[in-house]
Amino acid sequence: MVFKQEQMPTRLHIRDLTGLDAEVRAIVELMHPDFDFTFYKRVFSDIVRMFIGDYEGYRASNTAYHDLTHTLSVLLATARLLHGVHLARGPLSERGVLLGLVCALLHDIGYIMTENDLEGTGAKYTFTHVSRGIEFMDSYFAKNGRPEEDARDAETIIRTTDLAASVPDIPYSTPEIKTIGQIIGTTDLLAQMGDELYPERLGDLHKEFEEGGVPGFDTEFILVRETAAFVTIMDGRLKNILDDVASSMSAHFEARWGINLDIYRTFIEKNIHYLEEIVDEHGPEYHTQLRRNGDRRPPFV
Repeated sequence: MVFKQEQMPTRLHIRDLTGLDAEVRAIVELMHPDFDFTFYKRVFSDIVRMFIGDYEGYRASNTAYHDLTHTLSVLLATARLLHGVHLARGPLSERGVLLGLVCALLHDIGYIMTENDLEGTGAKYTFTHVSRGIEFMDSYFAKNGRPEEDARDAETIIRTTDLAASVPDIPYSTPEIKTIGQIIGTTDLLAQMGDELYPERLGDLHKEFEEGGVPGFDTEFILVRETAAFVTIMDGRLKNILDDVASSMSAHFEARWGINLDIYRTFIEKNIHYLEEIVDEHGPEYHTQLRRNGDRRPPFV
């Protein structure tokens, strides 16, 4: 897919914290002009500090795939999809939007190791990172004087990102909280598969799978070869288990940028087509075709 220059929003480097934060706020204010960003600001600052190793009691993030770039990408995708759902399916409350943003920032915090945990990397928590993250979140909410109700709702929202969880059995307190959970479960996938450097990042994901003991992917090539099948399975999850909230993403791009298109879906299709092409043509030497560097950006801002 090629976009004309006049169709393209201004690009923003995902590590431009000031610019990314400003875009998230601009999107939220389209829904709630007088939104109170106080708690969001605190969580944003603290989560960045945790990832870079400036938070008491924790080491810097050392997972190559589930890193700060991924968390910020999920935050941005979440703000966009909250707005899209707000437009396409009915208004979301300020509290629901706040919990969505906060949970996007916290959803992978369980990969970060405590200061006394010196063996391996956070990837060893692949199967337990959700529960570890919820444990941190509970204490964090209490420390910051948040209501118990917020912590309980945030727990169900974050559990929706766990691919092993039975989403229909998660005890959401209200239909809106269920929708917020479905949004976070969706953006966690879209931010990965729709990253224009998704093919290049699969090597990092395989390293995490190896350390985390994820079965079925003995080599990086097997993971890359099976990625198209994984995306097909995730499409089913997005549509059937997560109530197809992903279909509301295009409403955001139409309202924000005048683009009648879901750019995440466009890049997902582009990524899968490219991976299938290089695997078919080059087999295990597919990696010779992955030449883009780590200047990682979201699809568009």
